[in-house]
Amino acid sequence: MITVPRRLAIVLIGLMATACALTNTQHPSTAAIIGDRRVPTSDVERNVDSITQSDPFQQQAQADASGELLQQVQSQVVTALVRSQILAEVAERNGVTVTDADVQAAADDIVEQVGGQQEFERRLAEQGVPQGLFLQQVRDQQLQTALQQQIGADADLTTFVQEALSGVPIDVNPRYGTWDTASLEVTDADPLAPERAGPSEAASGPAAP
Repeated sequence: MITVPRRLAIVLIGLMATACALTNTQHPSTAAIIGDRRVPTSDVERNVDSITQSDPFQQQAQADASGELLQQVQSQVVTALVRSQILAEVAERNGVTVTDADVQAAADDIVEQVGGQQEFERRLAEQGVPQGLFLQQVRDQQLQTALQQQIGADADLTTFVQEALSGVPIDVNPRYGTWDTASLEVTDADPLAPERAGPSEAASGPAAP
């Protein structure tokens, strides 16, 4: 369910997302802005801290004098959080909802597949993946499934999302990198960017709840 070597992948379930125009404004405490939605830096740091305290990360970090491994984890966390906001935005625009009961049922299925609650918790703890991040990704998968059902099995979900968010800016703190429209992920992190810098909240409109 969770693979660690070299990439420390934290995305437990495949996600489809998209990206639009980028800006490079800055504001403290903001990791990314997706239209009117915001990803707080605190959310990124909380998830990154949990992962970097795990044994697999610590073991690999000993041989990583460049700090590249930490940058990879940061980029993966920001990618996951931005994709979640993208899916939430597209689902809202199309009247698609997923209930907490739906998410819990799907999570329970995964727990059963990996061998029960004890084994599931062991795997999450081993990788340092917060349960909240896991549940968010389960919700994302449920939203993808619901959107696919709405547009039809033969329709391309990525294209649908791209068209739905046409013109919506996606701005990532340069500390974490930039949003790449081809790979649908955060790339090219700038370790020299100011640590507390981020996208402009003034340009983002009201923050998402």
